[in-house]
Amino acid sequence: MAGSYSPPGVPARARRGRRWPWVLFGIGVALGLTLEGFLGFGIYTAVRQFGRGTCLPSDFPAYQGASTTGLHVYNGTGGSSCDVTFDSTDSAAEVFYFYDDGLATGDWQVVSDSAADGTITFRRHNDPGVHGQVQVLGRGVHSSFEVVVQTGG
Repeated sequence: MAGSYSPPGVPARARRGRRWPWVLFGIGVALGLTLEGFLGFGIYTAVRQFGRGTCLPSDFPAYQGASTTGLHVYNGTGGSSCDVTFDSTDSAAEVFYFYDDGLATGDWQVVSDSAADGTITFRRHNDPGVHGQVQVLGRGVHSSFEVVVQTGG
């Protein structure tokens, strides 16, 4: 038989529940889930920004459908550098000619290009201190490419 036993004529003592450990446990779980939600949102936001290659200038040509595979930002006393790598399902030639055309318009200028090695060197018209290079590599029918934009030095 479950429960407590009382001799006849002695009222059974009311059993006090120990609810406070469960209340504390519930509060802890709720706080943990809230913290996990904030952390998850922060990671989601960082990944979305990483996927956009946010260190590139806002007017820099963006190759549609490419996925970001790497991002490195350097800030030093002599200048800064943004180095972003991408993968694309398009051929190296398609990516190369997109950037060769795109960097010859607006505030960008192609300084040199070589379809043979997939390299385009560029600079800004209004600020020659902003310059860089696009390097396109063929990966079978796919391609990967690296964009480096430097300011200063």
